[in-house]
Amino acid sequence: MTMHLKSLEKVLTRLEKAGMKLKKEKCELMVPSVVYLGHKIDQHGLHPVPEKVKAVQNAPHPHNVSELKSYLGLLSYYGKFLPNLSTTLAPLYRLLQSTAKWHWTKIEEAAFKKSKELLTSSKVLVHFDPTRELLLACDASQYGIGAVLSHKYPDGVERPIGYVSRTLSPAERNYSQIEKEALACVFGVTRFHSYLFGHHFTLCTDHKPLLGLIKSGIPTQASPRIQRWALTLAMYEYTLHFKRLSAHGNADALSRVPLPVEIQHVPLPAETVLMMEHLNEMLVTTTQIKKWTDRDPTLSRVKQFVQSGWPTSIKEDEMKPYWSKQTELSTVDGCLMWGGRVIIPLPGRKKVMEELHEAHPGSTRMKRLARMMVWWPGIDKEIEQKVKTCQACQSELPLPEQSPLQSWPWPTRPWSRVHVDYLGPFLDKMFLILVDAHSKWIEVHQMSSTTSAATIQQLRSVFATFGLPEVLVTDNGPNFVSAEFESFLKRNGVRHKTSSPYHPATNGLAERAVQTFKKGIKKMTEGTLQDKISRFLFSYRNIPQSSTGASPAELLIGRKARSPLDLMKPDLHLRVEKEQELQKEAHDRKRCSLPSFKVGDSVLARNFIRKSGNSWLFGRIVKCHGPRNYDVELPNQKIVRRHVEHLRTHHVLPTTELTGNSPTTTPTSTDEATTEQSPPSPEVEPRYPERNRRAPDRLAPYVTFSLEGRDV
Repeated sequence: MTMHLKSLEKVLTRLEKAGMKLKKEKCELMVPSVVYLGHKIDQHGLHPVPEKVKAVQNAPHPHNVSELKSYLGLLSYYGKFLPNLSTTLAPLYRLLQSTAKWHWTKIEEAAFKKSKELLTSSKVLVHFDPTRELLLACDASQYGIGAVLSHKYPDGVERPIGYVSRTLSPAERNYSQIEKEALACVFGVTRFHSYLFGHHFTLCTDHKPLLGLIKSGIPTQASPRIQRWALTLAMYEYTLHFKRLSAHGNADALSRVPLPVEIQHVPLPAETVLMMEHLNEMLVTTTQIKKWTDRDPTLSRVKQFVQSGWPTSIKEDEMKPYWSKQTELSTVDGCLMWGGRVIIPLPGRKKVMEELHEAHPGSTRMKRLARMMVWWPGIDKEIEQKVKTCQACQSELPLPEQSPLQSWPWPTRPWSRVHVDYLGPFLDKMFLILVDAHSKWIEVHQMSSTTSAATIQQLRSVFATFGLPEVLVTDNGPNFVSAEFESFLKRNGVRHKTSSPYHPATNGLAERAVQTFKKGIKKMTEGTLQDKISRFLFSYRNIPQSSTGASPAELLIGRKARSPLDLMKPDLHLRVEKEQELQKEAHDRKRCSLPSFKVGDSVLARNFIRKSGNSWLFGRIVKCHGPRNYDVELPNQKIVRRHVEHLRTHHVLPTTELTGNSPTTTPTSTDEATTEQSPPSPEVEPRYPERNRRAPDRLAPYVTFSLEGRDV
């Protein structure tokens, strides 16, 4: 129990370290037995499940081949518990042959009942214990081979761990008895490889001559088959032990009456030795070339012509390659020679080609070697084809030459095609790089996450500033090819194009922008990372590109961004503004401040018609168009527009009785009335004194009033 708890603790510890969890409902701990995969496991060993055994015992006899296969499949699952299963089931397996007709006789019924009893009386298979002695008993009969793996306990009792057996194929039945016994040993060792490899065990056989063949060393006269089997057994640590037939009954019963089904494919050992495989391969020799030459219809004629003379003309196409070299051909020891090169007949060309390509040289080196030794028509083309079809040679070839440059078409509109890529980790940060293919404008955004959701969020912010592009070019990163990202672009009407896998040059504009950004940031030494990014982008966007001849800012936003360098360049606009300010200052220095009016003020407006000869007319402000333009209502209800320079303030006289030289006549016309009500103010200085100085005879229309003894 203590050992069991320690083993359980180790298992749970390993599961915990691996991050694995067990479902509590499916675990059974501290129980005397457990049922697993149709077997009952307890402290004594492995048992068949009683429910399965009961199902076999109550099964009715089969009525067709399909039912028989189902029964045999269930019974074969417990074949490791049944030591003589092949003997019992032999009549039933005969019915499975394609040439046999279905006849259920007493023989088949007896075998059917015997198999049920066999499973009922099956022995318990003990657990494998690496500390106990292992015994592997192997035996072969005329039709089958079998093996039993068991433990030998201190009291001398052998308890089985498992049984295996199979029938011999037609070819194996022709083996000698010693080869069959050796085959049984190899069969048992390979079937119980997981139990035997790395452990010392005793290999038991009832064929004594086998001890001298395998145990004492492999004789040189042994067949290649025996040598291969001996090499297979050499990888195990075992002691070969002879057992008499009376003590070797467990393995003998498995092989004595084998299954009648013939094996179509003989299983081969998993481990093979390359040197042994090449023992039977024949090398091309002079004797073989001579035989092949005499049997070849074309070469035999060529050989005859070389020895007795060539005819004057040749019509056969297969003879023309030799006809062109007739003066250089010769025979040596029955072999045709072209100079110092042997002409190889058709049966030996494949082998010679393999010899030429032994170390996988290229076609040039193979041709050099062939031109020293062998020749046949078309050998150069066959050498080239051999190299082209050799998988090992093709896998080690260098990358093909770069294809001609294929540039993306330059879009005619800004922000119509945008290339996107991720940079990082760079300075322990990740950056999203966007490049406009038209203007070469670069956008750089530091990202805390590179998932599709984070990428979509940042692209949505950029698109809100510059608008939606028509085409978005990316690589095949998971964040760019996810369903979420594709859905985002599709909803916004953006076509998505991806670069070829493992070919970053397809998205070369973004790759170049990444390199430019990395180099630019590395060259800056002052400021924070954000300061460096801002200074880089500001400088990059204002520098004209070699491909477009204009700066990215000019092509994308339509103007050149102002920079400190612009302070050094003369500005015509500033020069004109400065001259205008100087002119205004000189003009206003000689002029008084202009008055301002509001709606309802009485004014004198300049008269440009002068029908009555008066230059100023009385009026009232009715509308202001600004600080210098007003609408003035005249007494005849006519509204005129006047500049502030054409208006004067009108001082309204107080309502008092006039004395002295008062006017005694009443104006008879509107013009006269208007003239009398709109006398010019002598207090306002004329705008142009020299021009407006009136002659004495022109002052007659004005009326002189006397107010309190004063002339007004």
